[in-house]
Amino acid sequence: SLADCYLDRGVAYYRTNDFQLAFREFDKAVWHFRDENPDAYRWRALARIRLRQLPQAENDLRRAVSLGDENSFHILM
Repeated sequence: SLADCYLDRGVAYYRTNDFQLAFREFDKAVWHFRDENPDAYRWRALARIRLRQLPQAENDLRRAVSLGDENSFHILM
């Protein structure tokens, strides 16, 4: 799906340390997944952490946890 493509592109940008572009792709993925995919929220949070957007990153991680993502729970701890 288009949402998966945005998520994959974001991961690629993240792994090349281009966190601003990664964030943009993750943001699109969150929207296209209709706010129901915890992976998109977790990845967006990781990009936000690198961009020093810590309160927003925490909100993303909490949303991912509410969708059942254990990895985000461990990052919050």
